[in-house]
Amino acid sequence: MKSKHIRLYFWQKIILLLTGSILTLSLGLAFVTRHSMTHAGKQIGAEGEDILSAQAETFLSKLVREEAVNLDLRLAQTRAAVAYGAVFLSENLNTHSGDSGFLDKSLKALLERSGKTAAAYFVSPDGKVRSYPARESEQDFPKNLIEEPFFPKFSDLHEIFGEVQWSQVHPNPFTVTYELVIDAVAPVLHEGVIQAYLGISLSLTQLTAQFNFHQPIRGSYCFVMDDNYQLVGAPPHARTDLSSPEAYMPRGIISLSKTENADLDSILRDMAMGGSFLKKVTIKDQVKYLTCHPLTHINWRLGLVVPVAMATAASRQLVGVVENVTRQAMLQMILWSLGLLIISLIAGALMAKLMVSPLHLMAGVAEKISNGDFGRRVDVASRDEVGNLARAFNVMADHVETMFADLNLRNRELEHEIAERVKAEDALRKLNEELENRVSQRTADLAKANTEILFLNECLKSENLRLNAELDVARRLQEMILPRAEELRNIEELDIVGFMKPADEVGGDYYDIIRCGGSIKISIGDVTGHGLESGVLMLMTQTAVRTLLISGESDPKRFLNILNSVIYGNVRRMQVDKSLTLSLLDYKDRQVKISGQHEQMIVMRQGGSLELVDTFDLGFPIGMDDNISAFVNEVAISLNPGDSIVLYSDGITEAENMSKEFYGLERLCEVIRQNRDQCAEGIKEAVVGDVRQFIGEQKLYDDLTLVVMKQQ
Repeated sequence: MKSKHIRLYFWQKIILLLTGSILTLSLGLAFVTRHSMTHAGKQIGAEGEDILSAQAETFLSKLVREEAVNLDLRLAQTRAAVAYGAVFLSENLNTHSGDSGFLDKSLKALLERSGKTAAAYFVSPDGKVRSYPARESEQDFPKNLIEEPFFPKFSDLHEIFGEVQWSQVHPNPFTVTYELVIDAVAPVLHEGVIQAYLGISLSLTQLTAQFNFHQPIRGSYCFVMDDNYQLVGAPPHARTDLSSPEAYMPRGIISLSKTENADLDSILRDMAMGGSFLKKVTIKDQVKYLTCHPLTHINWRLGLVVPVAMATAASRQLVGVVENVTRQAMLQMILWSLGLLIISLIAGALMAKLMVSPLHLMAGVAEKISNGDFGRRVDVASRDEVGNLARAFNVMADHVETMFADLNLRNRELEHEIAERVKAEDALRKLNEELENRVSQRTADLAKANTEILFLNECLKSENLRLNAELDVARRLQEMILPRAEELRNIEELDIVGFMKPADEVGGDYYDIIRCGGSIKISIGDVTGHGLESGVLMLMTQTAVRTLLISGESDPKRFLNILNSVIYGNVRRMQVDKSLTLSLLDYKDRQVKISGQHEQMIVMRQGGSLELVDTFDLGFPIGMDDNISAFVNEVAISLNPGDSIVLYSDGITEAENMSKEFYGLERLCEVIRQNRDQCAEGIKEAVVGDVRQFIGEQKLYDDLTLVVMKQQ
């Protein structure tokens, strides 16, 4: 006997599948939700207090750190205000010595800058005090505030500029309440001498007043203790809570070194050692949290005390709230599940009908296409997945019809491409043959060119040897006309030396020293650029200067204008773009007259003072214009025994090291200042040695010229 199978249509299967899925999901979700919320309620009931205790500890640790940061900022603000005030008074106190109100205004401004503080005061070395606000009573006020034990001591006068020190904790002498304060004190200096002391008294009660006033958690308070177990800041109830009546020390300070509570003593010892922690301790028969954090700007510790019961009071309320929320959530879950099941059954039936109708139509068209009717198409207007499937089905039928036509067309295209490729390969072979011929020809041409290059290279070597010989002759000529050491030693009035190092074989720098009549003529110049042309122009200048000096020309305007006319004409004849700076010094009877434009001249006095003579307005570059007489001026300076004058070219001040840094005029002056007591030769060697040490292995880009003259 054949068994009967129940036949279900596709839309019926969809309804059954959708209903079963929704029913299973709803029941499972209800079960899991009920189990999870019941378990969570039990767990919160059992562990809620521990969880909230941990959260409370985390909150308290963060709270004490934030309060410590606030105190550190307050202390830093006070230190910065005192440091600024000390520097300000050091610079302006003597200027306003006759203004009686200047100091009061300064103290008032300092107090406003430092925030809420007790007082700002100014103490002279003899102990006289000016304060803002003014003292409320003179009774029991110290005769000399500086000699009080709590006043800081400043020992090293070379290191106290801008230094701020904290005093010891002490009662405020400026008020009748004698509240505990700590002072930030800095010296007021004038020319390295202490003129007075500037201080700000910071109220220790105000440091923790804001926290203790608001009390973020009922029954909490914060206190400040130093590393000697001194309670330096706390509200009155905190002092009763933490100490015994015997703990009071001089100056109204309470000692926490022994509190008659062993557990509290242990925690306070850990607190004095530094570090941050949170511990539980029983104080006055009540379990409390004690958390602490060290301060940065002073060797103090900030402590925070909170009753444990107040910190975790919310845990018991949370358990009842969670149980009530669990019951309401379960009821809502059941109602929502039933409603969702009914809605899903209705929506599933409608959706199944809509989904299956296009599939019925598509099945019929597919059966006809399979029988050979390729012109049949599916007509479905929907834009969902079924509509996309129908359109894809129609496209596939179109593709089947055109497939063989496309294949034939592609075959013909492939045959054409093969023929074109054969032609391209033949053309490529011919191009390769032509390229090989051209390469052979080019190789022969390069070989010929290489032979010619080798010949020209030999010619250049010969020419280079000839030019080097000419440059050597020019360099030797240049060296020959420089002043000899014997000539300079014969000048009795001055200790004078010169030095020149060209950057190339022939330099463009120039200096000369000539005794002419009863005076000594010193000249120094710098031709633009360097090399053979600059060297030739330097030789022309030296010859022209000596000719004018020997001819007796002494007027600086006519002297420099005649020299300029000669050089200007020669430069135009040479057709080069060259000019030079030139300064002339006329020394006689300890008087030096300077004319002509060059670098600044350094006058080093025996006493240590240094002067710079700017020559910019004393002349004009030589060879740049045909007439420069309107630009020529003259200045005179006097020399005393031991005074020196240093002349130099820009090759020294603009010498570069490997880091592309310039040697600079400032460094040159400093070397001269340090070696001013040496002879002229010693000063020269010190400068040249320092320049060589500065540039190291760097190439010398410009000529170095130096002339040192010292009054005997």
